[in-house]
Amino acid sequence: MAAPNKVSSGLQLVFGCVGARVKHSILYDGAAREQRAYNSGGNDNNNDSNAADANVVITDSTGDAAQEGLLKSFYDLGESLVFVENLQELDPNMFLGPFLDVIRSEDTTGPVTGLALSSVNKFLSYGMINPKNEASSSAAVQHIADAVTHARFVGTDPANDEVVLMKILQVLRTLLLADVGCLLTNESVCEIMQSCFRICFETRLSELLRKSAEHTLVDLVQLLFARLPSMSEDNRVGGKLLNVGSEHFNTKPAKGIQFLQENGLLSKPLDPSEVAAFLRDNPLFDKRMIGEYVANKKNLTELSAFVKSFDFRGLRVDEALRLYLEAFRLPGEAPNEEIVMPAEHSGILRENYEWKVLLRRGETSEGTYTHAMAGVFDHDLFSLVWGPVVAALSYAFHRSVQPQLVKKAVRGFRKCAMIAGHYGMSDVFDNLKG
Repeated sequence: MAAPNKVSSGLQLVFGCVGARVKHSILYDGAAREQRAYNSGGNDNNNDSNAADANVVITDSTGDAAQEGLLKSFYDLGESLVFVENLQELDPNMFLGPFLDVIRSEDTTGPVTGLALSSVNKFLSYGMINPKNEASSSAAVQHIADAVTHARFVGTDPANDEVVLMKILQVLRTLLLADVGCLLTNESVCEIMQSCFRICFETRLSELLRKSAEHTLVDLVQLLFARLPSMSEDNRVGGKLLNVGSEHFNTKPAKGIQFLQENGLLSKPLDPSEVAAFLRDNPLFDKRMIGEYVANKKNLTELSAFVKSFDFRGLRVDEALRLYLEAFRLPGEAPNEEIVMPAEHSGILRENYEWKVLLRRGETSEGTYTHAMAGVFDHDLFSLVWGPVVAALSYAFHRSVQPQLVKKAVRGFRKCAMIAGHYGMSDVFDNLKG
């Protein structure tokens, strides 16, 4: 077996210092349990406080076994770190496991749980969980979120307990704001938000802790909204640039492509597959200019990628040509042919042609239709709209002085009651009665 190098010794020292504090606290906690057991056993006439200690002693055997398991996990972690040469080789689940077990344990006191929480917070702050290793890091952040949101510990006094709750808030905030926070699932993020909410509205806690939970919640909400693409300023700017680039393309295709590249909407150097997808998916491009661009001898690679973007499998030659020629307008004499036969764009010929196009697209991967029975979404729609509808009817009923409007509002109430009765929605009836 090879001798441990300086890197592995340093890693062992780092984790050893962090884990030693937790192990020492666990041992101290166990010694305190034994002392309470000894004191309660030496006095037959126990008072109320001793009776409380006796209740702890009853579960002491289970607690000792749990403590031995926690200590063993730290010893195993120390041994596994002896020959680790690179920090990136460490599986985060391996070194997080003992600390998360302490956080989940119901037999540890608040100070011990607080030390484990501080250790996890340091691991996150120091970037020891690499988001590039998505497989292991994703599981690690899920385990952290689950353990911290379901933390259990033996309460000592209110002040120390609130310190532990404060550390829980710190870990949750660091977890979501760190780079690895993007690997959290929606369910884990929801549990984190709910944990902060519970602390915010717990009246038995101090004002300082509840305000801290409120500020943490504000930071998390701001982060989540910043990640939404619909709220991003970059998307709005990108939409404007796309419109300007499309106008340039419809005037001169080469100029439009250059503008899109300069503003980051197309890659540099130009990717033919990306250009082909852009030509097919952008409805702002003029089909005549698309034809001029792909027909240019300088753009043979783009033309090849454009042709490959079509799926001609299972189509006849005429159908494939028609599908292909619908994407652009041929340069040269194609405009003259359109002028010669204007009847194709009106009346029966146009309707027949559009119907054939619809049928043809329905046979390809582009024509996916979902058939739904009539009224299948009526219950869901009514569940969404009955509240605003009843509010609007109530406003018209109470504020209107015209008898006709009052009668219409009453008819609206009756219709809502009939629909609610059909679906058995008692909450709608309760609202109408109120």
